[in-house]
Amino acid sequence: MGSIQQYKKNHTSYIKKPTKDILFCLGPDANLVFRQLLNYYSINKKHHQSIDVMDTVEGISLSVDIKLHPTGERSSYGGYTNIIKNHQYKNINVLYGSFGEVVSGNYKLIIVDFLASALTKHIFSLKIPVIIYDRDFDKIRVSGNILADIYRRCYIARDQNELCELLERHKAENLPSKWSVDFIDKYIYPVDNGDPGESTAKYICNIVK
Repeated sequence: MGSIQQYKKNHTSYIKKPTKDILFCLGPDANLVFRQLLNYYSINKKHHQSIDVMDTVEGISLSVDIKLHPTGERSSYGGYTNIIKNHQYKNINVLYGSFGEVVSGNYKLIIVDFLASALTKHIFSLKIPVIIYDRDFDKIRVSGNILADIYRRCYIARDQNELCELLERHKAENLPSKWSVDFIDKYIYPVDNGDPGESTAKYICNIVK
């Protein structure tokens, strides 16, 4: 039937023009669960990828706000503020206590390092470019059709050089969004069926009758 929540956000919320540059959405700190082991995600990997992103953004004079994952947010905040201080980054800011669904619409570009998140669906529905930065992206365990759709929706960077190339394009305003109605229709809600809430209610009523 589709996502009722996402349909409401896309159709009833006031769509603002993005005014901020880059939002970097992090995966969770906890890494001792089966799902994350399968996705080749660890705190060590997260740390090094985060440094790559911050170094690259700082090096080409862009700015980024880091959206911490709710899991371990308090400890993450202290860790990332220390990283910023130790590296003397000038264009990096850490968000604390912010909901990704609320703030993400303010940004011109979003970078994610973790796909198995409830926020991903919302990010993919935004009409802005999305970069997946994952050193182990080629090891991702999804079916071929879904992987092809991820390529069609997102830019993929597997190392810092690829990330830098994409961010340079973004800086030059040459990184268009890959958003499409087909992706929304396939993964978020059936576009031609209207409000998924109403469709679900009608379906239930028909069963009851």
